[in-house]
Amino acid sequence: MIAVAIMPEYRYRILFAFGIYVVFLAMVLRYTARNEIVSFYHAVFGARFKYILPGMLVFVIIMFVALIFLDMRILATAKLDMTSKGSISISKAAAKYIEQLNSDVQVIYVRPVNKEDYKSYFNALMQELKDHNDRITYKALHPVLNTLEYSRLKNKASTLIPGNFVVISGDNYLVGERINEKDIVRAINRVVNGDIGICYTKGHGEPDLGDFSEKGGGIMYSMLTDRGVILFPSSFEEWNKCGTLFIADPLMEFKDDELNALINYKGNVVLFGGTSLTSIRKFLSDQGVNILGKQEMSFKDYALRDYEGGVLLDKFYDHPVLNGIKSGVVTAYGYAIDCPDCRPLAGTGDALLYAGKDRLLLFTGEKSSTNFFMRFNGNLRLIYNALSFSFSPDAYMLFSDDKNEELGLFAVSPRYLNVIFWICVVGIPVLFLMLGIYCF
Repeated sequence: MIAVAIMPEYRYRILFAFGIYVVFLAMVLRYTARNEIVSFYHAVFGARFKYILPGMLVFVIIMFVALIFLDMRILATAKLDMTSKGSISISKAAAKYIEQLNSDVQVIYVRPVNKEDYKSYFNALMQELKDHNDRITYKALHPVLNTLEYSRLKNKASTLIPGNFVVISGDNYLVGERINEKDIVRAINRVVNGDIGICYTKGHGEPDLGDFSEKGGGIMYSMLTDRGVILFPSSFEEWNKCGTLFIADPLMEFKDDELNALINYKGNVVLFGGTSLTSIRKFLSDQGVNILGKQEMSFKDYALRDYEGGVLLDKFYDHPVLNGIKSGVVTAYGYAIDCPDCRPLAGTGDALLYAGKDRLLLFTGEKSSTNFFMRFNGNLRLIYNALSFSFSPDAYMLFSDDKNEELGLFAVSPRYLNVIFWICVVGIPVLFLMLGIYCF
């Protein structure tokens, strides 16, 4: 019964094994010790033997009525999270959002082949989400055993690899890397709301999204697209139709009409690089942000450096936009940010290079979005998180890091589930059955 409670994905197998044990044990007792068992109970209880079973039934009924009277129904629904960080219990905000979901959503986890498999963890977490809304379906897909289905998913999202998950709703999809409540619920939120498009400035020397050479932005575009973030090159006349505007490493000044459109733009702006340009500095000054003239450079021995030099971000502040980023973000150089009202995000040494304010996310690192630096997973995650946060902030802000006070899912670390199943559900009962047969 404990195994049924803590391992929902093994529930049917456990009950099947339990049924086999009961039938087998009944047969063994019937043909080996039936008379001895009856004689034993008669000897112990005597004439009162016939009242044992009715008495037990009456006791169960009394306890059931007492539980209802005392309003202790929590005993029937209580779930205890045994993971060290409460990683399977979903938050109140996530539960509330999932309950309001009115679109069909499928979440598919592609199981890894040669590294730790989080199938059990994924199934337990998704079942917890599904309990709040039946419109959610899920499955764990093995890339070798389910080659055809995996190939169809790869045709849609070419960078989907074992260990990732994909959320599908209608024609929208999004690839995620980490199996946890926040990433999955945020992905569901974005896919259902259709938040997959962002305007991308053009005409100022920004990396060409169709250029897959070292200086182009083709790899960045491809990897973002496969993760459900689509960039649309747009002229300044179209910016007012965009919820989010992404400016990446511009090399040429913005014209006056473009600068005015940028200053009057009411959406979210994500700016990566270009802070040496006078027009960009004017825009930032209008936002209350000043860029210092000194180029900040910091380099660690273990970082890869190309002919343009390198800045390695080594200081990260606690903020959802930096979720999962701890090291490995490399740019050619960066300018320190002077903004007392900004939210500090990341920097190198004592210099602030990444900050947020109102509708603006600013990263002063230059040449961070070109194909060479896309080899660093940290750079891609930095861009991806910034864009995700800017046009879908609720997907980050809705879910606090603090776990709710309600009881969550009763579960253990996924890596131990198979061990528990084979030892506690199969191994030990079989040994006891063999011991019983031997004794009789």
